[in-house]
Amino acid sequence: MQSSSSDCDFKQITAGARREGECVARGVKITVVNRAHWLHGKDYDARIDSIRTANELRTPSGTLRPNGRFVIVRLGVKNTLDAPHVFDRRSDLVFLYVDRKYFGGSREAEADPSLRPFRLRTAALQPDEVATGAVVFDVPIEHVENLSAQGSNLILVNFSDEAKRFPVGSEPLEALGYIRLWK
Repeated sequence: MQSSSSDCDFKQITAGARREGECVARGVKITVVNRAHWLHGKDYDARIDSIRTANELRTPSGTLRPNGRFVIVRLGVKNTLDAPHVFDRRSDLVFLYVDRKYFGGSREAEADPSLRPFRLRTAALQPDEVATGAVVFDVPIEHVENLSAQGSNLILVNFSDEAKRFPVGSEPLEALGYIRLWK
């Protein structure tokens, strides 16, 4: 989480005590929570239920092996909007940040129905509905070893920012949510 020209250091969210809270970095509202807590966003709330790794997955088309290792994150997500909404159907709302590198969801791995990924969920989340599902990343082994190292986060994008192609898009985001994996 880079915080230059922000109030995140001043509030001791990215420096010092590493508190939970909200701050602004490079004009983007950031909300940071520790792994055991709910991240409260504008469109939905989310929490990590579990994280595990796998050397292979079984998809409908056969056994899938990662380039590194699969990181499978089970999330609880609550729709806080006043209307139904789909969560992460295109694998573009949740990112893994490890060793100062961003990893997006693996669409191929999220084809494994036994994981109950959000990508395969057929129904939208109703207002106030909480659903659990998986997001899956294919991460090089040298980075998997640092999943719980300081600075590792699960990053969540608002529904309204979904089409802005985080982290490579050029349009400014309204907000980002960070769930620390190390605290």
